[in-house]
Amino acid sequence: MILPCLHKQGTLLAMDMILSTDLLCLHLTGRVIQVSNDKEGDYPYRISVGFTDISESEVDQIIKHIMRLQSGQLRAKREA
Repeated sequence: MILPCLHKQGTLLAMDMILSTDLLCLHLTGRVIQVSNDKEGDYPYRISVGFTDISESEVDQIIKHIMRLQSGQLRAKREA
């Protein structure tokens, strides 16, 4: 049974984003932009969020985190 998603477009969310590569937790707020069913993923819904009141430092930390994850994935592919 798939439960309906409780977050509708425009809902304000408070969230903690854990950046595992830096052992860092960002306390962020954002609004739901879109909710869609994700039939192929591990979770029933995919929620797109537009961050509000996010600092330049927080954006930089997220970008660095993504770059570290991607470089690790590329390294693993090369070694395989």
